Amino acid sequence: MKVNHPSAIVKPELAAQLREHSLEAEQLKELHPVQLEIIYSQKWFQLLVPKTKGGLELTLPEILQLEEALAWIDGSLGWTVTLCAGAGWFVGFMHSQLADEVFTNEKVCLR
Repeated sequence: MKVNHPSAIVKPELAAQLREHSLEAEQLKELHPVQLEIIYSQKWFQLLVPKTKGGLELTLPEILQLEEALAWIDGSLGWTVTLCAGAGWFVGFMHSQLADEVFTNEKVCLR
């Protein structure tokens, strides 16, 4: 598996937008709305969610590369995505109907 520098994982324009709002997010003590919209549009809270439930279903190496890239952009952003996306692992332990209700929501962040 080829490992790319974090700057090669996230599109430069997205990285710039995410970074632009880092200080304000820090002051708000939560992710900035622009950062959240990017996360939702990229489905980064659904890294582990199966494609059948609308997720990305990435492999562990792919997830780790993306999380490293997000942390390189902004540590708090990377940490939050890691925590929220990690909950997608539980989809396989849930009743199918409940999993459909929970994980088809692109904004779900179980913590």
